[in-house]
Amino acid sequence: MFKSLLKIVLIFLFSIVFFKYTAYCDIKLFLQSKVITNNDSLIIKDVAVVEGNNSDIEKIKNIQIDKDIYSDGYIDKKEILSLLKNNTEDTIFIFGNAIRILTDDQHKNNSENDAPDSVIKKGDSVNIVIKKNGISVILRGIAINEGKIDEEVVVKIEKKTNTSKLVKGKIKNKDLIEVNL
Repeated sequence: MFKSLLKIVLIFLFSIVFFKYTAYCDIKLFLQSKVITNNDSLIIKDVAVVEGNNSDIEKIKNIQIDKDIYSDGYIDKKEILSLLKNNTEDTIFIFGNAIRILTDDQHKNNSENDAPDSVIKKGDSVNIVIKKNGISVILRGIAINEGKIDEEVVVKIEKKTNTSKLVKGKIKNKDLIEVNL
């Protein structure tokens, strides 16, 4: 009787310690490839999609980005990480390398010279974020058709068993497709 009670107490204590150290939530940032701004100040939610637990998301989304950081026209992954590291103890995952920052005038000048091409072409390798019931899974896939941001495309997910699955998702940037199941 004493041994079984001792086992139960030990299992209970172990589970408390185990869950205390494994129940944290990571923060994921999906950097946009290009941001067009008409003002001098940006915040994190202007340049990235933020996922994580609600208290961390709200704190991080509203972090101010000084104009000095993007005076060269770019914000890179290291600059974002240095802004965030003092505001959370959670592990931060950043998807993407840099964000191109354009003013309205720069964008108008570039738009006049650029043809309205698709951001994703047929055969491009893309990241696929599959979301269901608050759970996100990130996979690699191949675009079956082309499209622009916020358009739907079909992507092929390769499986290890030499089979594939076709899914339809919305283009978020040049290499990110979001699928909501």
